[in-house]
Amino acid sequence: MNRVRTWLLATLLLLPFSAAFGQFYDALELPIPQLTNSAQTIRSTPGVVLYYNCYNPNTTTAWLQFYDTASAVTVGTTTPTFSVAIGPNGATGPSSMGKPGSVSTTYSATNALQVAATTTATGATGPTTPLSCAFGYR
Repeated sequence: MNRVRTWLLATLLLLPFSAAFGQFYDALELPIPQLTNSAQTIRSTPGVVLYYNCYNPNTTTAWLQFYDTASAVTVGTTTPTFSVAIGPNGATGPSSMGKPGSVSTTYSATNALQVAATTTATGATGPTTPLSCAFGYR
């Protein structure tokens, strides 16, 4: 009987939360612990990045470049859809795209989702030490 009450109470308490934040429950997470200037595929088909969390261990700003292409990305030549700066010895925090306290909305790609890390917004040079990142997508 206690299990039933506990389940019922938890369900009733979490229902409003799940309605507000349910879009994140079906997200897949892809860890990329060594992100550098070699583009990595988050999803090879159209999709949405719901959030990302990256740590920059370098003493200079690093840039996270997002690409919407199914073709091979040549970092520094292929123009990123957008770029995000990550400060020295800094992190983006656990929420960035479409979550409470976010900087921007979700990022939808019509072709594919790829990402790379560099030292400038559109450059080709990778950071001295790779970034450690995780991406929530669907």
